[in-house]
Amino acid sequence: EDLGVALFVSHQWLADSHPDPKAEQLAVLQDALTNIISGRSRVRLPVVMEMVYGRLPTPDLRAKPLYIWYDYFCCPQGNSIQAFRQRQSAIDNIVSYISRCKYFVVLCPSLTHMDRRLVLDEGTWAQRGWCRMERLGRELAVHESGAAIVIESGLRQYLMFMTSRHLDAPGDWKFLTKVYTLPQTNMETHIVPF
Repeated sequence: EDLGVALFVSHQWLADSHPDPKAEQLAVLQDALTNIISGRSRVRLPVVMEMVYGRLPTPDLRAKPLYIWYDYFCCPQGNSIQAFRQRQSAIDNIVSYISRCKYFVVLCPSLTHMDRRLVLDEGTWAQRGWCRMERLGRELAVHESGAAIVIESGLRQYLMFMTSRHLDAPGDWKFLTKVYTLPQTNMETHIVPF
C-alpha cells in the first residue's frame, strides 16, 4: 500500500471463451485511464447525485502510482491441472483482492458479445453473477477512501450511483457459462466477519 493504490476492474466477457478477443474493452480502459491521468477527461458525478448531495470531490487517479487488477492478466491461465488449481485459488480470493483495492472500476463500454450477439453495457453488467459478486465484495469492504467508477468510453467516466443496486438480489445472478466454481458458499466468510 505504500507503493501506490490499486484499481480493480470488473467487466463482462465479450466471448464465451475469451474476455476480450479483439482487445476492445482493454482499449477503452487504456484510453480512459490515459485521459483521466492526463487531465483530458475526469470522473464526473451523475447529475442526480449532484442534485441531491451537491458538489462532491471526485477521485484523483494521479495522486499516487496506480496498479491495476484485471482478472485475465492477474489470474493464472492455461489448461494444465496446476494452472486450473492456481486459477481456482485466485477466483476463490477475488473478494480479498477487491477489498485491497482503493478503486473499483466497472468497465462497461457498449460492445457486442461475439458469440451471443448481445450488446453489453452497464445494465447487462449489473445482471451478471460474477459482476454482482464483485460489486457486493466492494460494497461490503471497509474503505476509508476510494470510489466505484463506471467507465463507458475513453471520455465518459462517472462515479457509480448505487441507489437502485440494493434491488439486485445476490441470489438472482445470471451466468453465461459455469466454468469455475464461484465462491458463493464461502463468500460471506470472505466479506462479512462473523
